[in-house]
Amino acid sequence: MRTSTGFLLASGLLVSVALTGCTTASSCAPTWSAGGLADAVSVTGSFGGTVEATFPLPLVQSTATTAIIEAGEGERVAKGEFANAVVTIIDAATGTQIDGGTVTQQVNDVAPRLTTAIECAPIGSRIVAVGPASELIGSDFIEANALSFGPTDTLVYVIDVVDAFLGRANGADRLPQNGLPTISLAPDGRPGFTFTNAAPPADLRVSVLKEGTGATVAEGDTVVMHYTGVSWETRTVFDTTWEAGVPASLLAADGTVVEGGVVPGFAQALIGQTVGSQVLVSIPAELAYPEGSSTAVAGQALLFVFDVLGIQGSD
Repeated sequence: MRTSTGFLLASGLLVSVALTGCTTASSCAPTWSAGGLADAVSVTGSFGGTVEATFPLPLVQSTATTAIIEAGEGERVAKGEFANAVVTIIDAATGTQIDGGTVTQQVNDVAPRLTTAIECAPIGSRIVAVGPASELIGSDFIEANALSFGPTDTLVYVIDVVDAFLGRANGADRLPQNGLPTISLAPDGRPGFTFTNAAPPADLRVSVLKEGTGATVAEGDTVVMHYTGVSWETRTVFDTTWEAGVPASLLAADGTVVEGGVVPGFAQALIGQTVGSQVLVSIPAELAYPEGSSTAVAGQALLFVFDVLGIQGSD
């Protein structure tokens, strides 16, 4: 998954282009305010790649408008999902690119100014948004970061909606296995652990807490997921994706055999699961990080709870 290194992307400018959709993909009714000067922008370049936007200079727009210039054929992006988009930001006065790159952003109401730009957009769509920076980004962000443009300056966004994944496991609840910690979920879906006095199991234990109905993870797939890792020894979290709010993309393969894979016990628990599932796995030390690994939990038995949000490249 490519990540932009530009300041605007890294600093959160593209929170303003949070891919915001409707409550469910099937009920989406596009609400973007099409037209205006967005229709004056012509874009060339391969989808998801480098683009060039052509428009009359200078382009001045006092109210944000958007247009889907190429409609995708995929499912509509739904609220709560994570979307991958390739975004190019252009100075409308000069036609100069300000920033660009790939972002993974949860579909929510963080940036209501641009929710109409991508709300319910089908995956595969190319969208243009034109408007003042105050609407597309927010005056507070501009002032706080001393950007090179002001709130009234017009910007052009070219947004390629590449893919979308679940925001959290949505499968049917299943009874947990005995002898493992109880998992409770915060409103946003992040797990909490309640331990008993039980000792760590000697063998690998895999407990499906929610069973999804999506595609099945095969060995070698790149899986988009949220996860939290806990040490059995200290009963504390040593790693989680929930803190940053962005899921990880992990290779479903044994990392002792395949470069870039995960620890053997995690791979065994992951392969064969379905998208939408939430899984609790207890991994004995011999299937976790070996002694001498560059991690604080080397040689320890571990627990993970992971949500299978999607498989990159799957239909």
